[in-house]
Order: sequence, then C-alpha cells, then structure tokens
Amino acid sequence: MTDSIFFWGIVCFLFVTLAIGAWAAKQIKGDSVNYLVAGRGLILPIAAATLMAQSIDSNATLGNTDLAAEYGFWAGASLPLGLHYVFF
Repeated sequence: MTDSIFFWGIVCFLFVTLAIGAWAAKQIKGDSVNYLVAGRGLILPIAAATLMAQSIDSNATLGNTDLAAEYGFWAGASLPLGLHYVFF
C-alpha cells in the first residue's frame, strides 16, 4: 500500500514539475539569456535567498551527516554554524 502511494506521489510530483516548467517556458519574453538573468529584474532579497539556498542544499546536508558519522557531532555542525556566521 505505501509503495504505491510513494510511486504515485513521485509521478504526480514529476508531472506537476513538468507542467510548471512548460508554463514558465511560455512566459519568457526574448531568448534564453533573458531567462538566465531573470530579465535583470531580480530584486536583492530574492537574489540573496537563492544564494543562501545554494549553500544549504542537499549536498551540504549529506556532507554534514557524513562528517558527523565519521568525526563526531561538532564536525558535522561546523558547516551550518560557519554558514550562519558568513550570511548574518
């Protein structure tokens, strides 16, 4: 029962993601360069949030768990604490 729920949940998520991507592709005015720079209209809080999200993505999370498993709790906690002090 749970396997089928997970399967259909993943399938629905993929279709919703594809639908949003197709909708966003229709909204782009101009070429792909305009898409990459967000029409040069990206406000500072959104730009800052995207830069912060890159450092707190799944790679950092998996790296933290690997460090904590190999060297102990504080080794895994050092990356988020360091990022916190860099951004704030």
